[in-house]
Amino acid sequence: MATITNASEVIDRIKELKYFRVTRNVDSFPLFGVVPFDLTHTAGGPLEVKLLALSQEEAERLVDEWLESSPSE
Repeated sequence: MATITNASEVIDRIKELKYFRVTRNVDSFPLFGVVPFDLTHTAGGPLEVKLLALSQEEAERLVDEWLESSPSE
């Protein structure tokens, strides 16, 4: 993401945010520390994530980065 340099850019970005759903098949996922998304997971089913982003692509990238960087224990 490009650096936001002033308040006007921040406000414009916030106005453009929309909710997106991302589904990932995972065996387990981290529940340590801050969970920045609305998560739903049923045993044996996929992880469903609802989050604010500018696009579906950004939403998927944010979820993937979180899953990859979160500690497993």
